[in-house]
Amino acid sequence: VVCPTQDRDAVRGIIDAAQRKYPAQAFIIHAQTDWPKRGYLWQQCMKLNADVFSDATYILHMDSDVFIAKPTDVADYFVDGKPGWMWSWYGDIEGQTPWKEVTEKALGVKVEREYMRAMPFVIHRDTFALTRQALPDGYLQKCEAFSEFNAMGHVAYTYQQHLYTFID
Repeated sequence: VVCPTQDRDAVRGIIDAAQRKYPAQAFIIHAQTDWPKRGYLWQQCMKLNADVFSDATYILHMDSDVFIAKPTDVADYFVDGKPGWMWSWYGDIEGQTPWKEVTEKALGVKVEREYMRAMPFVIHRDTFALTRQALPDGYLQKCEAFSEFNAMGHVAYTYQQHLYTFID
């Protein structure tokens, strides 16, 4: 679990409760210094660095506003042995998302696909470093908006199709 340093004690309480319920699970807290007044972009930066905090081949991301209604297994998010990644043409969803321009600005290229179609995301560890390399140095500390999953999706679709099953 990655959290801002100031939230470590609150997160520890949640983890302790989870540990009692799921004693076989291992939980590690990685407390990191938050950026003053940049919390939203800070958490996106932490997601882009998930491979630094874990040695797992695949890392699952799920936002706090996502609800899974029935028991699930990470294997449910794989298609043909690879993480499934849903996408849509921006032209088909025009006006429904603000992320096209934001992603183009971050990556410095035109993007035609929106990759934030379904949570959770299972991402191969190699995608994180490649996405960080695609961004200008210090980009998240300076920008006004960013879409980590759209940036990673574009990088993965462009350079790593062999690692994912992309679903239109």
